[in-house]
Amino acid sequence: MKNSILVMGVLCLALISCKKTPKTVPTTVNETPKEKALVAINPDVDEGLFEPKTKYVIAPSGLTLRSGSNLNSKKVLRMPYGSELLVTNIPEHTQMTVAAVEGAMHRVNFQGVEGFAFSGYLSNLVPPTENEEPEAYANRVKALGLEVVLKQEQDPKGAFYGSTTALDLPATTWNEAFTIAHRLFDLTTGIEFPKQSALRTQVVESKTKREKVWKDQLEVTRDENGMIEQMTYTYAIDGYSRTIEITPSEIGFLLVEREGMK
Repeated sequence: MKNSILVMGVLCLALISCKKTPKTVPTTVNETPKEKALVAINPDVDEGLFEPKTKYVIAPSGLTLRSGSNLNSKKVLRMPYGSELLVTNIPEHTQMTVAAVEGAMHRVNFQGVEGFAFSGYLSNLVPPTENEEPEAYANRVKALGLEVVLKQEQDPKGAFYGSTTALDLPATTWNEAFTIAHRLFDLTTGIEFPKQSALRTQVVESKTKREKVWKDQLEVTRDENGMIEQMTYTYAIDGYSRTIEITPSEIGFLLVEREGMK
């Protein structure tokens, strides 16, 4: 009888020891490059993953700061042309086209005020100021640590007879390059960014063209898919003409102004 009780005791101890919770072994899940990429392009997952970026307002009349990520959201304030702000996040599914300019709504911080702004009128480049010379502007962009190439030439007889200014900038969109060229080379106020067109060659005359002006127009060439290949602004009067060409380059966009007497 004692032996039976002893055997039963040993069996109970064995069962109790087997039911003890085993030690937890830490496991590591290897995140695939694809999973990392998904997190990186979706900043709404964790704002801590998004690195804030400094941008500048390039809309000539200023840019509206809104309370939400759509154009029906309440207007908070208007950020003047040239304003510096911080992009703090890029919400998904907010792409849109405004006045032929493509972009999306970005969350921004402007002088401590949070809101949303249309990215089509935001630039990595500080925009030109009124009457700023190309050389001075190029130096300001260089001060941001960006690559800029400026070349200026004049007719052997003197600048009065003709000159050429070529500025290669790290602009990223046609609207950005056009807006900078418009302010830097003083295009007439009636020239606006061109609307989408099915024409391979689109000529848009200035809305403010004067009677004695021969030409005051923007010519846009497009490829077979309707994508812009080149913009050329021409202003001509009796005895004088100038053109400003905008074309893509390895740096970003090349702006070339040619002017002279004729």
